[in-house]
Amino acid sequence: MTRSRRPRQNRTGFTLIELVIATGLMVLVANITMVALLGLKRVARTHLIQAGETDELRKLFSTFRQDVRGAERVQQRVGGYSSGSKMLVLGWPDRRSVVYYGDQSTLVRVTVTPDRAVPRKYRLPVSDVSFAYDALDAEDSRFVSLALRMDATRSPRTAVCGSALRGRRRTW
Repeated sequence: MTRSRRPRQNRTGFTLIELVIATGLMVLVANITMVALLGLKRVARTHLIQAGETDELRKLFSTFRQDVRGAERVQQRVGGYSSGSKMLVLGWPDRRSVVYYGDQSTLVRVTVTPDRAVPRKYRLPVSDVSFAYDALDAEDSRFVSLALRMDATRSPRTAVCGSALRGRRRTW
């Protein structure tokens, strides 16, 4: 038996194998692009969080410096607040006090007047708050510093700010 050969007609289009290979390549390129875009989104979100933390930290340190510079003294105790390594009580000339302390992963600033206390919480992911004084007794201090440890982002960091009290002059 001999087969007769038919001449092949000119057909346009792709074969099934060519379509399967092209589809597979498109899916592969789409997956690689999606992974890259998700990674960029994660990096952008991290940078946005860090930028927000930095801005909030800048505001906090500015307010802290103003509070310390405007205070006459570090007070030992006001109401239920007392100065120490985890809490700072500043006494102002107008009978007002400003208190700083850490509370459940945030920093709190409380303005205490004779008739009320007004708290303000900073949106900072604080894991530890500590205050340092230049004297053994906080009430004798002329300089106060604040140290914050923040752990919200993948890179934990420590921020430190300090300032001198206006009501205290060094005498030798």
